[in-house]
Amino acid sequence: MSQIETEGQFPHADYAFDQGVLSRPLTELIEAKGKHWVTEVERSRNIMWNGQWQRVDRVAEELKAEHPESFRHKSVRCRNNELREIWAFTKVVRLKKYGRATPRRRQTQGNARVVD
Repeated sequence: MSQIETEGQFPHADYAFDQGVLSRPLTELIEAKGKHWVTEVERSRNIMWNGQWQRVDRVAEELKAEHPESFRHKSVRCRNNELREIWAFTKVVRLKKYGRATPRRRQTQGNARVVD
């Protein structure tokens, strides 16, 4: 990513990446360039929500009960070419070790997962 930014080929592009590459140096580099990033977040991850650190799955349940309009229906094609129907919400939140992120939370067949 450093090389891409140095070459300046995508000056207005933000970043989306898998949680496997999520690291503090990566997020700091992206934010130092004035860009945004988005990643998947595990449902057990603590996020800053309403001034308190809370688990993502608890936030999703609260939103589902109090603000069902927060969820949007999506059809997503997976890597194996399978088409899945999901309900998702997005929100910019603070992650404990990484700074600001936009995790997306989805609900499928009664089981909630966070995806990118």
